[in-house]
Amino acid sequence: MENLFFIVVGMSLTGSFVILFVLLARLVLRKAPKIFSYALWAVVLFRLLCPFTRDSEFSLLPSKQMVYADGRGGGTDQVIQIQTGIPAVDRPVNDFLVDHPYQAGQPVVIGGDPEENLAPIINQLGPVPDWRTVPAVIWLAGFAVLMSYSLISLLRLRWKLVGAVPLEGEKNVRLADHIPSPFVLGVFRPRIYLPSGLPEGERDYILLHERTHIRRGDHILRALAWLALAVHWFNPLVWLAFHLAGKDMEMSCDEAVLERMGRDIRADYSTSLLRLSQGGRLPAGPLAFGGSGFQSRIKNVLKYKKPAFWVAPLALVGVLGLWVALATNPGYSSGPGRPIDFVYHEPGPAEIWVDSTDGMAWDEYREIQLGEYPGVIFRLCPRKLIAVRDGEELTLFDGMPICNAYLCDLDGDGRREICSQVSIGSGIGDERIRVIRWLHESGSFSLLELKDRMVHDYYLGQMGDQLTVGERDYAGGERTRYGRLILTENGLDIQDTSGGARLPNAGSDLT
Repeated sequence: MENLFFIVVGMSLTGSFVILFVLLARLVLRKAPKIFSYALWAVVLFRLLCPFTRDSEFSLLPSKQMVYADGRGGGTDQVIQIQTGIPAVDRPVNDFLVDHPYQAGQPVVIGGDPEENLAPIINQLGPVPDWRTVPAVIWLAGFAVLMSYSLISLLRLRWKLVGAVPLEGEKNVRLADHIPSPFVLGVFRPRIYLPSGLPEGERDYILLHERTHIRRGDHILRALAWLALAVHWFNPLVWLAFHLAGKDMEMSCDEAVLERMGRDIRADYSTSLLRLSQGGRLPAGPLAFGGSGFQSRIKNVLKYKKPAFWVAPLALVGVLGLWVALATNPGYSSGPGRPIDFVYHEPGPAEIWVDSTDGMAWDEYREIQLGEYPGVIFRLCPRKLIAVRDGEELTLFDGMPICNAYLCDLDGDGRREICSQVSIGSGIGDERIRVIRWLHESGSFSLLELKDRMVHDYYLGQMGDQLTVGERDYAGGERTRYGRLILTENGLDIQDTSGGARLPNAGSDLT
């Protein structure tokens, strides 16, 4: 339960960034049809409910290149790390969690081997009380309260609908007493309920409005939005998003009715909305939704006019672009990146550098020096790799468990690259290869990756003195390729003797 809560916290922080972008986009789209503003809320729903996504160089979310400082740790089962896929979110939150005052451990020095040029492990962990259960229980209690409230609201509404009668000549339409406004109820077999006192002259456009909801799947989206609200109830931005998405949904349906029936019904339609607004509101819930935000809807109806022909295509392009930019995490390019002055060399012999970090606690670290990188100290812990040079720290990569690491000269320059297998993902594992390469001309490091997220996993190994990579279908599937890890002009690749297709992947520089 505790781990699930911190996954939810990470998703909620990511969702908060996306909500802020959508709020800005709504201002830009205020003159466009409301359907485009409504469509943007779908990406918020995706980020709040889906624990994984793909990387993209087009992402608008904060970059992976920011560096954060070390903190203290707790017991190995006490250090909580969130993974949103956005390091600018992960780092300050994880720093707070690691450096929290509850940590009471004293530094302990373990091991070390001067002959092997290995510094001692600095263990900053100590026994601490388990504090994680308290916020997790509070979160779960809030979730249970909201879900219970929705169930009670649904049962009360069902009670009011006892005695509802079918509307003659209409399928799945019912007339009911004691309901304030029309609404749709249900997910798999949604029905439309109309107040018995609704004048017959208003039924045509009211029914068209409710059928538009059903045709677009708003009844399903509403249920998912309520689930997202219940999961992220502690986030005020999610409440704001739920409210504004509901307004955009209703106003976009109003505009669809006006477009279908003509603007000449604006006066009658707004009068009907005004009359319905005086009857009260439906209780909030996941399965029943109808009239809400009447004041803003009436204003929108009265000022509605058909937009210019170019507005809709332009808004559509903008919304699709924002969808890609907000639904993906910032990532390193999977195509050719920084040009490499490159002549192919056979990889040199491989040497295991770190067999595994499983035996190290999350905030332990080992300082290691390599002869080919004079003046550089590499600080390795299970969650990140840091290069320390002239007193300055450069985070080479972080935010994921490092499974093992090898040293191998891939480009023939006499310096062995650091080749690591890491598991990365926002709650969902993804095995990939990351290689740290020294750039002579700038004196900095470059990060290269071999990855195919959610399609293949990659595993480092050693056969004799050769560094090998196994490619498997995602999540423990069949092995699809196997061979030596090599560096080409396009990045990392597998020298596959079986004749399989290669997957070039380049990385981006870390400066």
